[in-house]
Amino acid sequence: MRNYLVKISPKQWSDKLLDGSVFMRSVHDFGAWSLTNPAKTDTSGLKPGVQGDAGEGIIFRVNPQKSDDYFNRFSPTVRAMMQDQSYREEGYIQYLKGYCMYILEYNPVEKCFIKPDPQLREFGDSAVIILNEDAFGRRLLQRLTQIYANQFEYASSKIFYYPQDYYGPLNEFCKRESYKWQNEFRVCIRIYDKRNMLVRDVKPITADIGSIRDIAIQIPVEDLIALKLPEVICPQK
Repeated sequence: MRNYLVKISPKQWSDKLLDGSVFMRSVHDFGAWSLTNPAKTDTSGLKPGVQGDAGEGIIFRVNPQKSDDYFNRFSPTVRAMMQDQSYREEGYIQYLKGYCMYILEYNPVEKCFIKPDPQLREFGDSAVIILNEDAFGRRLLQRLTQIYANQFEYASSKIFYYPQDYYGPLNEFCKRESYKWQNEFRVCIRIYDKRNMLVRDVKPITADIGSIRDIAIQIPVEDLIALKLPEVICPQK
């Protein structure tokens, strides 16, 4: 047994994914930028499945017991009212295109899958389980290369969930511990123009990679949460 990547979304979007439509939102739509920026962004696509995190884009958390040169400029009274001291990146993270999936983890010691959190219902009523992660990744990279040639960078990682008492550097693959139930795996791409400058827009992109019905299977999210998994994953004894 092994781990599986799962895309949870409303069924209409799960059907599109099975047909090969990989819809990638800008990280901007997940963070506080969309709350503070008065400019309207494109809200088409998988809007019901968007789960925001005001901590997106934070690249460094400062220990309030020590502060630093910037925060020490404030009076002790003002600093005492600060719930958090951190630096948010404004130049590139919000323009990354992200694709987020749930990791269905297998516990080799207990010899069973770890039960998903019921809060996953917030993302939608359907779950597409990727049976061949390598094939999915190759098809996505191939299509992105066809679209952007060599004018993009690709990175992926399991999300690091940091505790409230963590202080130090962070990046686009970090979220607060309160979101640990999401058990997220994230793909991020950075797109450049012909001058090799970062494309600074927050519009989503879609990569049509062709049908993935040969490497994926769709089940109701309720079955995922209850671990009623298809036989191709959990063969009946």
